[in-house]
Amino acid sequence: MAPTSRCHCIVCGISIESAIDHAGSETSWMSEFRAIYATSKHSISAFLSGPGERRQFADVVPMGEPAEMTEIELLWFDWGPSWANTSSRSLWGFPVHCACWDIMVAVRPGQPPNVQHLFDLCRSFPVQGAINFGHNYGGAVPYEARTILSLGEEPWLNPTPMTRSEPQYKCNPFYDPELTRLFQQDSAVSPEGSYLPTVDPAVTFSGHKVNFTRGESDHFNKLPNEILLSLLYYLPSPSVASLKLASRVYAAIVLPDRFWFSRFWPDQEFEHVFEAIQHAALWGGRWKSLFDSVKDLHHRLNTRDTMSNRVRVWELAKSLQALLDEVGEGPCAGDPVCSFFEPNAPLDDCICWATASRNLKSPIEIFGSGSRSLFERLLVLPSEIIAIFISTIEVSGHRYISGLRLELDDGETSVLGYIHPRNETLVTWDATTTTRVSIAGFHVAQSNQGVSALAILSTEGYLSNWVGEIQGIPKRRLTIDLIEDGCSDPARFLKGGFDALRLVFLSISVSTDTKPNSILLDPAASLRNTAFWLPDIPGPNLFFMGEDYQGDLPLTIITFDGRNGKNLRDFVISIWSQDGEISGIKISYDHLLDGPKTLLLGDELLDAPVDEVDRCDISIDYAHGEYITGMEIFQRNRASLALKLSTNWDRAEQYIPGKPNFSQRTDWGKRSLYPNGTVVGFYTLFSCRRLCTIGLVYATPS
Repeated sequence: MAPTSRCHCIVCGISIESAIDHAGSETSWMSEFRAIYATSKHSISAFLSGPGERRQFADVVPMGEPAEMTEIELLWFDWGPSWANTSSRSLWGFPVHCACWDIMVAVRPGQPPNVQHLFDLCRSFPVQGAINFGHNYGGAVPYEARTILSLGEEPWLNPTPMTRSEPQYKCNPFYDPELTRLFQQDSAVSPEGSYLPTVDPAVTFSGHKVNFTRGESDHFNKLPNEILLSLLYYLPSPSVASLKLASRVYAAIVLPDRFWFSRFWPDQEFEHVFEAIQHAALWGGRWKSLFDSVKDLHHRLNTRDTMSNRVRVWELAKSLQALLDEVGEGPCAGDPVCSFFEPNAPLDDCICWATASRNLKSPIEIFGSGSRSLFERLLVLPSEIIAIFISTIEVSGHRYISGLRLELDDGETSVLGYIHPRNETLVTWDATTTTRVSIAGFHVAQSNQGVSALAILSTEGYLSNWVGEIQGIPKRRLTIDLIEDGCSDPARFLKGGFDALRLVFLSISVSTDTKPNSILLDPAASLRNTAFWLPDIPGPNLFFMGEDYQGDLPLTIITFDGRNGKNLRDFVISIWSQDGEISGIKISYDHLLDGPKTLLLGDELLDAPVDEVDRCDISIDYAHGEYITGMEIFQRNRASLALKLSTNWDRAEQYIPGKPNFSQRTDWGKRSLYPNGTVVGFYTLFSCRRLCTIGLVYATPS
C-alpha cells in the first residue's frame, strides 16, 4: 500500500516509493532510499542513514547499534505547531535514492559528498514536494502550470504522478544490465594498457605511425605532434570533427587510442559512463571499440531510456556537487548571533536594527517559497575602511551576494559571511570620494531567494556602483536616515542572515533615539525607503501618495516627465481592463524621452480576446500648460476597478470599465489623491495580472 504522502529524491527529483508496490520489479530502485538526517530541530550534526523504508503511515531508517528502524520526517519544512503536536518525531531529513547516492559518489571517486554540507544545502531551498534548487530536475519535475505570476514571483515546482509514467524516469540511473554486461564480458581479458596509458602520441591504436601532412597555409603546421593531439583530447567530439574539416594537418591525423579514452573523461560526452574509468586497465588499446559500443547503447530501443536517465541524473549530481564545493570553501564568518538554529549563540537584543529582506521564512513558517536564514552573523563596522570587497556566488544561473570583506588601515580585515576569493569584486564609486570610507547604508537588490546585488552608501552621501545581478531584480534602500546631500553618522553594526550559500537578509544598526522628523517617518517619502521597487529605486525628489504598501512584492514606478521630473511633455495615458479590473497603464509619447517612447505598468492584455478587453486613452496637453492635479481610485478587495484623473483645466477624465453607474456601486471604496505638488507619474502593485494598488508620484517645488 502506498504511503500517505509523497516525497522526492533530492538528486533526481523522482518520488520515493513504497517497497511493497515495487518489490522485485525493474522499478524497485525507486523504493530504495537513504536519508541525510539530524536528530533534533536545532541539530547542526548531520548523518547518512542506511537503506530506509516507506511504510503506509511512516518513513523509517535504521539508527543506532543494533540498527533499529526509527521514524523520520522527510522533507520537513517547519517547526511550528504541527511539529510540536507530534511528540514521536525525533529524526528529520532529506531522502536520496540509493542509486542516486551511488551516482553522487561516482561523480567524485574517492571523495564522497560531505554529509553536513549536503544537509545544510538542502535546508537552504524551499520544499515544493521536491526541493526547488532552481531547476526542474532535467524535466522530471514540471513547473506549476500557472500562467499568472506577479512581478518578483518565481514559478513553483509541481511534482505529479504523471511524471512517473514516462518510461525514462523509471529506469535505474546507476545500474543498467546491458552496460554492466558490456564490462563484465571483458573482465577476464587483460589487454595491455593502464589507467592512463603512456604511449607515443603519434601512434594509433593499430600501432602504425600517423602520417602528418603539413599544409603550408595551415596555422597548425608549426605545432609539434604532442600539442596537436593534446588539443584533441580536451575538445568535445563535434569540435574535433569541425577541426578536421577546417585543417589539413588535423584531417591527416588518425585519432589515437588515447583520444577515444578521453571521450570518457570529465566534461566529455561519455563522462557519465563512470564504469569505463573503473575498468580503464582492461581497455587499453580498445577505447574506440568501447566508444562505439556505448554510443550504440544510447540509441538502441531497449537501452536508450536507461542511458538517457543516467545522463540526466549524472548532470544533476554534478550540479549538486558543484554547490557542495561552494559550501565547503569556507565558514560563515562573523560573530554568531542567537537564532533558532543556533540557540546558544549570544543575543543581540541591545541593538536596534533596520532590515532588508524579501519572502524570508522563519523556522516556524512553512518553507514552501522564498528563503530561510540558517546562520546570523554580526560585524562591528570600523569607522574608516580603505577598501570593500563583495563576494558573489552563482546558483542555478543567478548571482547572489555571499559575503563582504573590509580592509582596514592597519592591514587587518573584517569579514562577514562566505568569502570566495575568485569571485570578489572591489566596490568603487564614480563620484569623487576620499580614500577612506564609512558605511551609512546600502541599496539592496533582492530576489525571493537572497540578496542579488549591493551598492554602498557612504557617510558623505555617495552611492557606490552596484556589485552583483540587478537587471529585473527588485531594489530597496537600507539606510539609517535619508542621506542625499551632506553627511551622516556611520552605522556601528552590520548583521547578515545566511543560508548555506548566500546572504538572505541584511541589517544595519539604527539609533534608538531617531529624531521624529526623520525622513523614514515622512509618509510621503517612506515608501522610497521601505518598499522594494522596479525597475529602480525612486530618486530623492519624488514623493508618493496612495496606499502605504508593506510586503514582499515590488512596487513598479513610471514617471511621464523624463528622468528626475524635469522634462514634462505631451503624452497619452492608455488604460486597459479585463473582467472589470484595471490591468495596465501605459504612457505614450510622440518622441523619444530619455530612451523609450512608451512606459508600461502592468499588462496590455495582448493575448486576451479583443472583446474581453476594455481600453481608454487620455491625452494630457502639457505643451499648453495642462497637468494632472490629482486622481480618484475606486477599489474592491484590493482590485482597482475605476479611476478619475483631474487636471488644472478643471477637466476630469473618468475611466470606468463597462461604464457602470457609480451610484449603484455601494461595495466600491474610493481613495482621493490630490498631492501638494506636481504629479509626474504613477506607482502600482501588479499582482495576478491586475493592478492592486495605484498611487501618484509627485515632485515638490525646489
